[in-house]
Amino acid sequence: MLEVGIDVLRPISPVEKIFRETLPGVVSGYEVREQQIQMALMVERGLLHDEHVIAEAGTGTGKSYAYLIPLSFVRRG
Repeated sequence: MLEVGIDVLRPISPVEKIFRETLPGVVSGYEVREQQIQMALMVERGLLHDEHVIAEAGTGTGKSYAYLIPLSFVRRG
């Protein structure tokens, strides 16, 4: 499994920034979930590289945001 986390040597993507900084400030009760961020980054990568992504995640992972937020940031074509 791909492990994605905060690394001081790499820039944070706009998608990850939304999950780590924006949502906690604007959505009451929002909690940062590493699995949600991992999924969102995989979706973002898939969109950027024109690759298919298949993800399975349990209830409460935040799948809807994990695919909708990358879709709103990544421009294609």
